[in-house]
Amino acid sequence: MRAKDKWRQMWVSGLAVVLTACLVLVVCSSAQAFPHGVAAGYAHTVGLKSDGTVVAVGDNTYGQLNVGSWSNIVRVAAGYAHTVGLKSDGTVVAVGDNGNGQLGVGSWSGVVQVAAGSYHTVGLKSDGTVVAVGEKG
Repeated sequence: MRAKDKWRQMWVSGLAVVLTACLVLVVCSSAQAFPHGVAAGYAHTVGLKSDGTVVAVGDNTYGQLNVGSWSNIVRVAAGYAHTVGLKSDGTVVAVGDNGNGQLGVGSWSGVVQVAAGSYHTVGLKSDGTVVAVGEKG
């Protein structure tokens, strides 16, 4: 790759980070704060509202912002291009890129915490065990 192309790629990546940060500031400065959580992926940001619903802004190339129908969410996490929600009943939902199986959380139950890496999703269960899907490294 030529030096000029590398510089352009770095500039575009930096711009994406700045724009995402601006979106976070706009969303978080609105009348409804997010006391229950906020998470930032590569180019998207997710906020958990006090009523258990979720809002998301940023890049939606893989559907990672498609959280409008989510309810009863108590925690959120964001990976590179996927979004994860922990429901009050201990089940987990996820949307976005599934290229490495990182959305394969449909059978999870008894989960008390979730986290998302670039291409994987992790859940901590109430019995102390850990479940994980996605890229193994």
